[in-house]
Amino acid sequence: MRRRTFLKAALAAVALAASGASLALRAAVAEICSKARPLKRAIKLPPLPKWNKTTDDIDSHDFLRRLQDYKRSQLPPSTVFPRTGQIWETVCDCEVHVIKWMIGPTVPKVPVLRLDARLRQGERVRILTLDDPKPLTVAFQPLRYEELHQNIAPDSLRYELRLRTAGSVLAAALREDTGYFNEVFRLVEDVA
Repeated sequence: MRRRTFLKAALAAVALAASGASLALRAAVAEICSKARPLKRAIKLPPLPKWNKTTDDIDSHDFLRRLQDYKRSQLPPSTVFPRTGQIWETVCDCEVHVIKWMIGPTVPKVPVLRLDARLRQGERVRILTLDDPKPLTVAFQPLRYEELHQNIAPDSLRYELRLRTAGSVLAAALREDTGYFNEVFRLVEDVA
């Protein structure tokens, strides 16, 4: 009988010690976790849009500028932006967007958007005037402008080619089929 009582008492003592150690361990872990919780960060909201009192609506020019700035922030940091007058060369066959100006009997000089043309590898182009030092879209003309005029934009007064500078999150969502300027062109001749 004494043995059984001794074993019961010994097991009870071990259980009490384990329970106390467990409580102490839980308290230590809880203290560490309370210190390691991430701080709640405040959400940074964009500034309120400017208000145009004339139209009693948001300022559309300000909105467009902010939208373009946001798109530029989505471009990869390795993006190379071309400059006006530079000569670039295609590194592979690619499709580019064509804007051509038509002359008709009833409609003078109307730009027609979103036609596509194919440029062969090695075709050289000159960068036209850009709208920003970090343009979202690059406008250019082939150096063989007159030779390619009939193939690219027949029956038009003039034409220019365009391509998005680089891919972004938004462009990936739209799933454009053509390449990006930074992917299909390389710089050949810089301007001074």
